[in-house]
Amino acid sequence: MGTKIISLTIPKESAFTHVLFNLATQGFEYIKIQYSGGGDSGCIDDVYLLFHGTATIEDGEVSENNDRDYAHPNQELKNLIEEKATNRVLDKADDWWFNEGGGGTLYISTLDGTYHGDHYVYEATTHASTLTGKFGDN
Repeated sequence: MGTKIISLTIPKESAFTHVLFNLATQGFEYIKIQYSGGGDSGCIDDVYLLFHGTATIEDGEVSENNDRDYAHPNQELKNLIEEKATNRVLDKADDWWFNEGGGGTLYISTLDGTYHGDHYVYEATTHASTLTGKFGDN
């Protein structure tokens, strides 16, 4: 199903909770946002609209029943979702776009506006050791 493109049926200037409810009435339960970054820049890689019943979030664990059962937002809706997700959540998340980078997947419920993110940050580890000794003629 992943090729279907979805538009809002309300003005894009509507409150974001109304946008979420509009998507819910169109049959979508979650917005799935994948993002990554590193070296002082980051971006949202993709945005999916997951149909009702294709994902559950319980006890902090996400389970997707069918990874191919989704649609994509049209460009106008995608831009709106990316702006809201970046300003309200991703800009405040640990430094996933700096240095070694990181990323994750953010799920936004269209039913009640709650969100859940599986977020990660890469960290470089330096192991130091001391080398001592003496060179001889051999």
